[in-house]
Amino acid sequence: MLGGSRINIYPNGNSLMNITFENCDFYGCNQMWQGIFIDAAAAPNGMQFVFFDGNIEDAYKGLTLDEANTSSIFSYQITNNTFRNNHIGITNFRQNGSALNASITQNTFWQSADLATPTGPMIPPPALLLDYPIAHAGVKYISTSTTIGANNNPNLPLLNKSNTFSCLKNGLISIAGSVSSVNNIFQNIKQFGIWADDGSMWARNCKFLIAGDIGIWAYGANLEAKSNFFGGDWVEGIHSEENLNAEVIGIFANIFTIFHNNWETGIYLSRSQASSGTTCTISGNIFTINSDPVGMFCIYVDDFVNATDKLMISINQITINSVENGIVGIFVFMGSSDNFTIVANTIHYSQISNYASWGIALFKNGLQTISEDNLLSYNTITGVPANFEIEENALNCGFHVAGGIRSTNFCENTVDQTRWGFHFVNNNTVSLRENYINHHGIGLYIVSGGIGLQSGRGNQWNLDPDACVHYAAKNESAIPLFSQFLVDEVNEGIVLPWLPPSAKLFPVPNPSNPATYWFHKDTVDLDHCVLSEPPPSPRQLTPYENEAVAGTSVLSGAALWDLKRELYAKLLIFPELRPTGSPEAVFFNSLSNTTIADYGQVAQQVRSALNLSGAHQSAFDSYRAAIAQAFENLAALDENFDYDSSNNLTNSWLAQRALLIYQVSVYSASEAALENTRNQPMNTGFQNALAYNGGIVATLPYETARKTLNELHIRYLLAQPITQALYIQALYLAQEDAADTGYATEEAVSFLAHCDQALYLDKDEGGHERGEGDQNHKIADMAILQISPNPTTGFIEVSLPYDHGSSLAVYNANGQKIKTLSVAAGSLKVPLDLGQNAVGLYWVILSDKAGKTIGTAKISVTH
Repeated sequence: MLGGSRINIYPNGNSLMNITFENCDFYGCNQMWQGIFIDAAAAPNGMQFVFFDGNIEDAYKGLTLDEANTSSIFSYQITNNTFRNNHIGITNFRQNGSALNASITQNTFWQSADLATPTGPMIPPPALLLDYPIAHAGVKYISTSTTIGANNNPNLPLLNKSNTFSCLKNGLISIAGSVSSVNNIFQNIKQFGIWADDGSMWARNCKFLIAGDIGIWAYGANLEAKSNFFGGDWVEGIHSEENLNAEVIGIFANIFTIFHNNWETGIYLSRSQASSGTTCTISGNIFTINSDPVGMFCIYVDDFVNATDKLMISINQITINSVENGIVGIFVFMGSSDNFTIVANTIHYSQISNYASWGIALFKNGLQTISEDNLLSYNTITGVPANFEIEENALNCGFHVAGGIRSTNFCENTVDQTRWGFHFVNNNTVSLRENYINHHGIGLYIVSGGIGLQSGRGNQWNLDPDACVHYAAKNESAIPLFSQFLVDEVNEGIVLPWLPPSAKLFPVPNPSNPATYWFHKDTVDLDHCVLSEPPPSPRQLTPYENEAVAGTSVLSGAALWDLKRELYAKLLIFPELRPTGSPEAVFFNSLSNTTIADYGQVAQQVRSALNLSGAHQSAFDSYRAAIAQAFENLAALDENFDYDSSNNLTNSWLAQRALLIYQVSVYSASEAALENTRNQPMNTGFQNALAYNGGIVATLPYETARKTLNELHIRYLLAQPITQALYIQALYLAQEDAADTGYATEEAVSFLAHCDQALYLDKDEGGHERGEGDQNHKIADMAILQISPNPTTGFIEVSLPYDHGSSLAVYNANGQKIKTLSVAAGSLKVPLDLGQNAVGLYWVILSDKAGKTIGTAKISVTH
């Protein structure tokens, strides 16, 4: 074929047109030709096109196939061909949402040399040759409903139906269409194996081998990825993001067998914005990590929306045979969505790790304070017997929870052979029920905050007193009463075999009353884990938020500002939490002329823009269910077809196939129209929020940081690429001291590339992890305040370990704050009078300007 030449096929006539190319080879003469182009507008009664046992090379577009606007017999069988060194192997013509009834099996799409030189009347011009001289894609579909590949019938002899994509920039691309990719092989891919931008992608039984960047990339697209295999040297397996229209994401029964170190993420999911149902599911996937990738996440979920449906991560099996570099099993950035559900996952670290790893990690992303009903249940996380003295010799945390996680229920989980079984950092509001805490350095480790009032609930420690090497439970740099357990004496009895021994509790309980601080008795009838799902709990304020309302919080600076800002936004979004005349209403109104109110308005505007009506949700569900069913029926039809000969085509099979593809196109068009209807006001709302945020006058570091964080979030929702300058701001923000910039420092991490995220995720761990990692493992990782005299009849003097500004708070044995004192910079001793207080035990808590606890002391008042 001469450079720029083209073969045009225009079937014309009232009868069914039959066109066949068999054993035909098309090559360029060291120049790029345009390819074979089909326009079937003049074939009103249908066309059958067969391309069998052929070769197309050096073309701009090897085959351009015409779609059909009806369900008439209008079909292609493209089987056992080679597409080599083409810019695009196969594409479609009209790109108007029509159906493309193409059966494409047993073909090879690959590149062995730079593409030929484009010359002559190329359409479009050579300047639009994406990725030249690299082949842009094996198959590229734009706004059509179609399939590539087919299932094997398990009851018939195995037929090789696989299409193979090798050494291309991208394998299969679908833009604004609905495409089924079944039983295809992708290997040595420079960018995406499968790339779905909007629309729907149905990927089953595909293999991702040798090397590549991302196996399946879905951007604002419905995705079913089922029974695929991922091996070789890839960076990510499955990546789904920009799910703002209740996209249905199902990632089922995929197998990841990893022997290379370039992997960053197995499954990445940015949560779908939905109002009901279970829109996002990651279930039944199997990971085996046999290499040492730096900071890899097996399953990573991010939350940038405000979904109220259920997200399900269940029955995944993760085996990590890595010996270093910190592999995370399941990582979730929890934002303002409800119903994160992580159940029945098994995570096993089979080697002694040389770097801190987390089985399941939860981090806060944005307004997590307004979410509710999150559940982690029946998960099992195990390591191997190790030296729990130092982090380099053990799985660091079974569960790692950091930075203000709210309304989260941990029920019947098992952790065994970890350095720390359950590790909670900063103030979290959770419920621990019937968890099994076996062999660890520290079974339950709470740092710099609390986990909320617990109620017995049957948590069981291993009965061997040496099972937890250092502590069954340790509360460090925190207020023990904020993590108090109450025991139901009536139903659970006085003798509870699952209570950890007192010698394994820190702070050490009062010897005369071993229950003090950690375990109290209560006569309230308590529920433990039940099989039936509890009804949704009403949103309410946490103990920390109640302190902010009452003005008794020990926090200050950025930490207090963030608490008030999030609480204000919560009261703004849910006005039922601030009835007229209530303390909450007074608190809310007092902030009406501050930057806190301005940032609350931004949060509300973003949430309003994201709002998905029940009518939209119902319509989306209906269209997508119909698309999925048509694809299921199509798979069942195709798996019984013998593709080995072009003579096997029958009018009956073609007609059935055409009808099913046409159904997909009709429902896809309805879904696309609904998305457009919703996107217009949503994008306007985002633009308004971005403009409002830009107009806020920020003067303090944490105000400026929040402004930057809001811009990152809104631009992400607008699908605007982060500029280099903004990304640099995010990098700098992630490195800032949270004492100056507040929660925005942690939240900025979620906008970084995963390779950068691993550098910052454990930054807040540094201080106490280094202390715990010391070979001597001393208790005094924090300051133990010196009290004189102690016991006391009332008047005491508190010696401080630091001479900078801070604050002191005093709590009684019931966890009530009874006194707060500001400590001026330079003060080394503070007088304190407890003479008017009742006899009993009290806690003194020293906090720095960021609200972090830096010292504690126990005081006994005797009078």
